Amino acid sequence: MTTVFAGLSDSEIAKLTAKGHNVRRGKVCDVVDTGKYLFLIYSDRLSAFDKHVGLVAGKGSISAAMAELWFNKLKTIPHHYLSRPHARVIKVRATQAIKVEVIVRGYLTGSIERAYRRGERLFCGVTLAEGLQNYHKLPETIITPTTKEQHDTNISPPEIIDRGLCNASDWQTIEKLALAMFKIGTDFYRQHNYLLVDTKYEFGKDQQGNIIVIDEVHSQDSSRLWLANDYQQRLDQQLPPRAVDKDLVRRWLLANGKDQPVPQKVFNQLADEYQKVSSALKTKTITDSPLELDNF
Repeated sequence: MTTVFAGLSDSEIAKLTAKGHNVRRGKVCDVVDTGKYLFLIYSDRLSAFDKHVGLVAGKGSISAAMAELWFNKLKTIPHHYLSRPHARVIKVRATQAIKVEVIVRGYLTGSIERAYRRGERLFCGVTLAEGLQNYHKLPETIITPTTKEQHDTNISPPEIIDRGLCNASDWQTIEKLALAMFKIGTDFYRQHNYLLVDTKYEFGKDQQGNIIVIDEVHSQDSSRLWLANDYQQRLDQQLPPRAVDKDLVRRWLLANGKDQPVPQKVFNQLADEYQKVSSALKTKTITDSPLELDNF
């Protein structure tokens, strides 16, 4: 049975802090900042709708393996990834983060579909056509950014620039990189019988002021993935596509109440889907082991 890892303990954080490192807990990752480098420690924590909802056994090491795979595939895209020194840890360059989450969408689903159903036709600065259908492909790939705060808020590119979160030139670079990455992800996932539905990217600036990709890319935490081989058949039967990402938990919460505790069987199903996708993409397996704090 896979042991769950909730993240660094308070005593481990105290030891790392005593070494002069800055340690912070994110929704999923614990981040050890040594100044020049960051070590992202992937826990098994799962967040949904901006809150922690439980633990998914093995998710952290799978997420680190997915990060390693995808960053190595971004041959023409500048990013912060350097290495994977541990099963659940990646080492990256320190950057100045841009406080915007860049969501790229290929299908009408999730929050944009719920807004569309309410009658909204302007979403994050994008004008949506009439007659779009839930779970169907959008006429073109779109970018719908949000602020990166405690509670993410939809925002348009002009608002991003007006608020000083990013200048116009950098935003053009971000859009170009995001669309290029989405195509890379779409093509590779399709080869393995998955549809990349939407995903979240984050960006920062390196010491030379260049825009680079940070955080994670195309993971099951940051992306919606559907099985491709029965996608159209399920739509014809008026059934939702088969999700193989954390949308399994989102769907349960939307159906049963966002404040309800998620049953363990849902977490077990999600753990199984994480493993299936990781195996299909042939990510690199590293035996999980206790973290050696002296390595940070």
